Amino acid sequence: MNVNEAIRIINEEKLQGYNLNEDRYNRENEVVLKHENDKWIVYATDERASVITGSKKHLSMKRKHGKI
Repeated sequence: MNVNEAIRIINEEKLQGYNLNEDRYNRENEVVLKHENDKWIVYATDERASVITGSKKHLSMKRKHGKI
């Protein structure tokens, strides 16, 4: 999945409360999705905008037959 596909899914699902590659401080109670070097870093924040312990994941998208 690339950033454009992520944006399409977010729009289709009408999701709110997220940060997709925005260059800013985290906000309260949001899901953060960052795409860096063909990997996704995903985590959630709490009511103080701190990363929730154990929520941070580093996901690598491996291609199979030209698709992810």
